[in-house]
Amino acid sequence: MSQTKTYRFVLVFFLFVCRLGFAQSAIPTFSTEQLKTHGRVTVLILVTVSSGEENKTVKDILSQSIRIEVENAGFKAETRSLSVEKAQGFLKDKEKLNARLLKVSRRAGADFTIFCTYNLNKDKLKSEFSLFDVEKGGVINRKNTDVKLDLSSDIAISSSIAELIKESEQRIQYIAEEKPANEEVSEKSVNAATKSISAGEIKSSEVKSASLRQGKAAGQMPKDGGEIVKGGGIVITLPKKYKHLDFGLGFAPFIPIGELSSYLTVAYNPYTSFSYRVFIPFGIIGAGLRVGSGIGYASGIAEKGILSLSPVGINISYSTFRMAFLSLFLRAAGGMAIIAFFPEGGTISGAAVPYVEGGAGLSIFFTDSLKLSAEAAYTVFFNSDPLIMGLVPSLMLSLLL
Repeated sequence: MSQTKTYRFVLVFFLFVCRLGFAQSAIPTFSTEQLKTHGRVTVLILVTVSSGEENKTVKDILSQSIRIEVENAGFKAETRSLSVEKAQGFLKDKEKLNARLLKVSRRAGADFTIFCTYNLNKDKLKSEFSLFDVEKGGVINRKNTDVKLDLSSDIAISSSIAELIKESEQRIQYIAEEKPANEEVSEKSVNAATKSISAGEIKSSEVKSASLRQGKAAGQMPKDGGEIVKGGGIVITLPKKYKHLDFGLGFAPFIPIGELSSYLTVAYNPYTSFSYRVFIPFGIIGAGLRVGSGIGYASGIAEKGILSLSPVGINISYSTFRMAFLSLFLRAAGGMAIIAFFPEGGTISGAAVPYVEGGAGLSIFFTDSLKLSAEAAYTVFFNSDPLIMGLVPSLMLSLLL
């Protein structure tokens, strides 16, 4: 991979992580009454590349940006996937495109569809956002963005989507007031989505999404995994089968802080962990064991030698549900540690002391069963003299069963 391509990949990936973790809506504040009526309106989200090959990361950024603005305005959001080849064919013919948008929107039970096309040229991203009115059968508003991919590009994208919604508020309110309160997805919508699978237009997970919404309370856990429906129309993807066991192997340098840093530069700490995960409506709680074995060379004292730090403790964690391929987590651990010093030619000494540790990080999912976690933690060993504490940045590869 060339230096330019590497830069683009890292930048796009960083923007996507920021959008998932720290996104803030650009949409103006709506009144309480508007938000109530907005809850009756379903907005379908469709994103496709206008020409060339699809960039999945850029597509995810745009889809998530649209979803955030739609949900923060109080609407129900649905997402569908279109075949790139079919979509690019329809883009050349306005009548065929409108007919296809109408067909897919009705199958999803949507009142409006935000249809986004994009083109990525090096670090320049051009996007067009069209608001399709299902009742009228045509586009009622459009917004365009032409931005350079940097740390502020998501603000421009969000602003365009916010303007698109705000400028169409009168029409949206009209549709909302015509609909009954607390309308749910009908059986007809679920059946239509099921039929569309055979045409290769909609993924099977979206049929499950529609069927889960039907008659289920917000925040209720699905019995067979798959998806959970939360307040405000937010849908978070879960694996088809809950994976309760988490086995991990990791590596972390221990970077000492305080008095210890004067004679120990760094200790190298491979570790392993095992935890049992419990799924709750707002995340995943994990509890288990964590064992490590840190080894470093102490050279700034009278007796030079090897210092060993071997913690064994109970590990408690909280993680969010997976959003696309990412999740965030918090972790705390505590227990006992064996501290041993092996001097050069001297007598070995050691002690068992309590320790505590806390950290936060993110996990990248390669599959439903394999993830890589990056964490920044702080560890304190309650040794009498000196108190041992340090920073522990780590990487862990985990298998979920």
